[in-house]
Amino acid sequence: MNFIKKLINGEFSLAKTFWLYGLIVMWVLVFIGARLFENSIMYGVIAITLITLVYFVIQSIGLWRASNKYNGLRIWSILSKFWVVLIALNYIKIILLIIIWLNN
Repeated sequence: MNFIKKLINGEFSLAKTFWLYGLIVMWVLVFIGARLFENSIMYGVIAITLITLVYFVIQSIGLWRASNKYNGLRIWSILSKFWVVLIALNYIKIILLIIIWLNN
């Protein structure tokens, strides 16, 4: 839990929060989820979406806060926040597609 608290508080560097705790961990979660649910594709997509969404919320709060603390080039802070918004919009799209699929 100390790790999650540090991540949410933006106590890791911007690069580490983005690359390691953002992209790499998310890829690992999706890969593991895809292997666990490979026989049930749509329900696997739902499960992976929910699992990664929970992690995304935690990681994106940390990324946003780490970008506020970042002292390097301002563009990296701006791009990090843009990334959070872009991925959040993608999750909204995925959730809407799942709702449409479940209603058909």
